[in-house]
Amino acid sequence: MTNSASKQLRLAPDLTASVIVLNYNGARYLTDCLNGLASQSLPTESYEVVLVDNGSTDGSVELVRREFPWARVLAAGRNLGFAAGNNAGIQIAGGRYIALLNNDTRPHPDWLANLVDTLESHPEAGAAASKLVFYYDYAPVNFELTWPVDYPPASPKRPRWPVEVKVKQPAGWDAELELDDRSEPKLERWWARVKLPVLPERKVAFSLLVHAYDQFSAPEIRSQTPEVSLSLQGHRWARPGQIELLVEADLGQAPTRRLIQNAGSEVSSRGFGRDRGSYTINRRQYHYDDDGRYDQLEPVTAFCGAGVLLRRSALEQAGLLDESFFMYYEDTDLSMRMRALGWDILYQPAAVIRHVHCGTAGEWSPLFRYLVDRNRLLFVAKNFPPSRILTELGRFLAGSARMRLRTGPDWQVRAKTLQGLARRLPGALYKSSQLNARRKAPFSDLEKLLYQD
Repeated sequence: MTNSASKQLRLAPDLTASVIVLNYNGARYLTDCLNGLASQSLPTESYEVVLVDNGSTDGSVELVRREFPWARVLAAGRNLGFAAGNNAGIQIAGGRYIALLNNDTRPHPDWLANLVDTLESHPEAGAAASKLVFYYDYAPVNFELTWPVDYPPASPKRPRWPVEVKVKQPAGWDAELELDDRSEPKLERWWARVKLPVLPERKVAFSLLVHAYDQFSAPEIRSQTPEVSLSLQGHRWARPGQIELLVEADLGQAPTRRLIQNAGSEVSSRGFGRDRGSYTINRRQYHYDDDGRYDQLEPVTAFCGAGVLLRRSALEQAGLLDESFFMYYEDTDLSMRMRALGWDILYQPAAVIRHVHCGTAGEWSPLFRYLVDRNRLLFVAKNFPPSRILTELGRFLAGSARMRLRTGPDWQVRAKTLQGLARRLPGALYKSSQLNARRKAPFSDLEKLLYQD
């Protein structure tokens, strides 16, 4: 089904909800996800689970059929992508409401019941978004790092701030590093705080990447959080100009906190999407604690497709996910189409999901950058007024012309993006004209939803 089609979907009268779980080589996540769905407080006879498998080769289908025979399995045999895979599940789903749930999640027991209650109580809403938190809680760890260097303060050879921190174990997110202002005047001594995921064994290995132009003796690292011990396991040249410090942390009985991954989605005036519940400093994304600031039932600009409940009649009007996107931005696009046709989108904070995040698709890989850049512009072309479409396309083409002067992997990704955009842009503009012919909410309403960037 194309995204612009209006079509009657299959309906089973006694089934309240269908949960679509899309899977691609996610066997390591499925047991936790499906156990979470089996433990929902909603009566088991009132909902179904449909697993759509995108051609996995890791035994996912066999695992589900053996361990979870109550789940319906649709084996696509190939990777359809996020949009087409979910659409395949939606088309065979029988529930009055249709939930999309990522495979790398564990929903809390009241997740589905709270989403259903939200749409039952708010007939004006076409979708109810979940509160997504990172799978593991985290512990904030303060530390001090001292370098044994003798260069004068102005020397360019002195080591400079850590530029990146990476967790060695697959914990679903990398640690977040916050730098202390006290470190600016004394570059041989730094203070910082790192948010480390609390794994079951409460031990975690991480690395700090530091700008440096000389090989130094190992620095000293000391925890300033009483419950936590840190030990430097070594250091090595990661790449020219960067040293990697290898650190192990024993988190002991350190207090833990829950971290927001998505509390609904936001869209900028240029069409960039971002997680509500995150913020940016110096182009780095950080996430807020789950400290109550996102505990209100309220409208949001868009939903995140990792965990959402959709109203069947809204889908029949707005169409399904746009399969030309493959993955990324298709959930934001569907949100905007629903809004254009007069539907609200609500965020339900009581519908909690723990999410590994990028468990199936690696973030900032060349494929990720290609799809995100291409799909943002397709999203703009479909949903924004003509003046903004022309502005964003012009900016992208001008930036591409400057990038063309340089060679390397960045230009290779950009060149592929331009080719993909050229193939899909006419179709996106046609879909925009179809949507505008049925639009109920004017573009001025859209402008109110966007944040400025």
